Amino acid sequence: MKNGKKYNEKKIKNLIIILIIILLALLILYFSNPLVISRLKLKSINNSKLPDEMKVPEYINFVVGLNENEILPESVIKYYNNFAEKLIPKYYKKCKEMTSDEINKYFEKNKKIVETELGITEKTKFNNFISILKNIKNDELVLEKYYILDNTVINRSNNIVAYIGIKYENNEAIYFKSAISKTYQKDKCSIDFDTEVDTEKIEKGIENIEKREEEIKNTEVPYTRSMLIE
Repeated sequence: MKNGKKYNEKKIKNLIIILIIILLALLILYFSNPLVISRLKLKSINNSKLPDEMKVPEYINFVVGLNENEILPESVIKYYNNFAEKLIPKYYKKCKEMTSDEINKYFEKNKKIVETELGITEKTKFNNFISILKNIKNDELVLEKYYILDNTVINRSNNIVAYIGIKYENNEAIYFKSAISKTYQKDKCSIDFDTEVDTEKIEKGIENIEKREEEIKNTEVPYTRSMLIE
């Protein structure tokens, strides 16, 4: 009788161990899934504080100063920073040597991740995005500066549209149209990025920045290009 009881206890213990191993294996598989990793990254952007050492987009005031936006200014900054310092280098390294056919296959395989990270849902737009990245010259992308073009800001009912210029060291600036949702998006970035930009608007925006830079030099009022509006 005692031997039978010990046998049953041992059997139960072994079963518990097996269930724990299965559970751990499932957790490892879940948290190693690239889509899950991307979505967890977005959650951390929404929930974490703005790091002191993070480079802030110049003239970010033009978008975070629109107070009806539900999304915190810190989250907007972190979305832009993640795009410039993490996502562009990631997609550049993965796709820079790919043919058009290979890029299409990559998009089909990773469609959910691309939508989560970039807000791009169409194959053609993803191809255009990669084409711009292929103009980058250096493998090591060091962010020199990034900035909002004030003349491109449009305050819509559901989002705020603005061009952002991104310059890496030893490279020409590249430009994207961004659309900041006025509400947090579930399981995707709250900023969608697009390559469809107007060259004339970019030239006008650069001209405005140059004029503003000159004004900053000539003023005695303390000011930084990335000051947040209180």
